[in-house]
This record gives sequence, structure tokens and C-alpha cells, in this order.
Amino acid sequence: MQKEHNSKSPLCFQSISYGEVTIKNKKIIGSAQKRWLDSLLQQGSLPLTTDMNEMAKVFRFEAFEGVNKIIGLKEILPDLKLKDLKDYIRISFEETFDVKLTPSYPSHEELSLAEELEVKKYLAPEWNFQR
Repeated sequence: MQKEHNSKSPLCFQSISYGEVTIKNKKIIGSAQKRWLDSLLQQGSLPLTTDMNEMAKVFRFEAFEGVNKIIGLKEILPDLKLKDLKDYIRISFEETFDVKLTPSYPSHEELSLAEELEVKKYLAPEWNFQR
């Protein structure tokens, strides 16, 4: 793996850093972290497919030079089923952390709070366009 200069691109997949997973010099897993004094937030992405035209529109790239380092799992494993991938991830997590995951769903109260946050905060232009 080679280390590349980290650009100011909105795509975590545009640059490849040491320790990231790549296949044929294309990033297969994107990851980001926000740290505070007493906590951290870890976010990761594992794309199944990539739509270069849609990415170019969303991230306002004139050309595809910003998105040519991305690859989706289906491009590598075309027969991969989403259910199988979910099972592989669950089983690996359970084995790695010696735990048993059980399915659960949000409560009515959690769903109501999520809807309230969506309307009052996340759909508000003040929230989305503040800088």
C-alpha cells in the first residue's frame, strides 16, 4: 500500500492512507474519525456498488479524477449477496469480540425522536448550510 497526500476532497475514498484496505490501488473501505477530549466517533463505509455519474453530480466534480480510486464489492465479487455479506460481518464481529448479537428494532419513542430531529434539525437549511 502506498501513502498518498490527503486532499481536501469530501470523498474519504479519494486518498489512500497507510493501513487502509485497497484492491488494485482502489480503496474498498473508507473510514473517518472525529476525536474529542473524552470520546471519539468512528465512521466507516464499505460500498457494494459505485455510481460514478451520481458521485460526480453530488460532489460537483467536473471530471472523474476524484472518484476513480473507488471500487465496490460487487465489482470484485459480482455474485455476492447482501444477506451473505451481513452474515459475514456479524459472524466476524461476534468472533472477534466474543459476543452474540441479537436483532432488535427502534422503540416507538426512538422513532418519534428521530422524526422530530429530522424535521426540526436535519431538514433545516441553517443546519445543512452552516459553515
